[in-house]
Amino acid sequence: QIGQDQLLMLDGSSSYDPDSVSFASIPLTYNWAACAVVGAGAAVQCDNITAALERGGVNLFTSTLTVASPLPLLPGLYRFTLSITRGQRSANASVNVSVLAAGLGLPVPQVLWLGSSPIPLLNAADSLRLTS
Repeated sequence: QIGQDQLLMLDGSSSYDPDSVSFASIPLTYNWAACAVVGAGAAVQCDNITAALERGGVNLFTSTLTVASPLPLLPGLYRFTLSITRGQRSANASVNVSVLAAGLGLPVPQVLWLGSSPIPLLNAADSLRLTS
């Protein structure tokens, strides 16, 4: 879930070709598509909104899709699909994103260091527990 007033970022940059040795000289190409999911059950449809996002300045040909805040999307359910191609080979993956009205998205936590200086650095293996 995300609020209309939040930044939407979908990251496909860790995608790779498992046969990359055979095709190392051919770069991966990325292409994002999006649709609004409407209806329910057997009547579900996906209304294409890709052109509208592109007209709004969204770069659809990069590994990471970024849609600036405020989102140019009405509250509802959206499906984003990343298609990756290398030569004649291709694969795709989709994710559904629920957009909520502005102010109803997930809270953005602020972490304040209340201990002694200097502020400790967290490593990839470290964990941080937030409590209320």
